[in-house]
Amino acid sequence: GMSGMMNSEDMSKLGTLSGTEFNKTWLTMMTEHHAGAVEMAKVEIVRGSNADAKTLATNIIAAQQAELTLMKGLLAQP
Repeated sequence: GMSGMMNSEDMSKLGTLSGTEFNKTWLTMMTEHHAGAVEMAKVEIVRGSNADAKTLATNIIAAQQAELTLMKGLLAQP
């Protein structure tokens, strides 16, 4: 599968968790998902030919990196 994409096993695991354990696992999975989206967007910028798609990819990188910073901060909390 694509890098960072949640699969049914990941979703099933989340379904068994709650509270702090759920939050940490969810944030970890979302961090991986966002990192995958950033990598895909970088490929679009380098290899794509559609200006609108490249602009979208640039916006995705900015938004996802901001969210990654936030999620990493949340993961660092006790």
